[in-house]
Amino acid sequence: MELADLIRELESAVGPLRQAACDRESSRFYELLTSNEERTGLLLRRLEAEGRDQLSPEHRSALRRVLASREEIQQLVAEWAEHVKDELKALSHSAKLNRRYKG
Repeated sequence: MELADLIRELESAVGPLRQAACDRESSRFYELLTSNEERTGLLLRRLEAEGRDQLSPEHRSALRRVLASREEIQQLVAEWAEHVKDELKALSHSAKLNRRYKG
């Protein structure tokens, strides 16, 4: 697979990955993330082997957009994790209250 094809695949995967993170669909997100990470690893290995100078300015720009999107998705996941943490705290507090007043 050509470097340009890998970059296009990564770029096209950003939307569904972002949407799964926004929708907090964990199984879909994990599936998309796993596939995306495999492609990213392949791209990095290819770039190391062939050199970054093989990329056209257009592909460099696309790769920058993909990397910026990764940062945005990481922020969405961090917010998602914080939300889950807050829910777990609320459940724990509720369980403690139940034990206190039922026991």
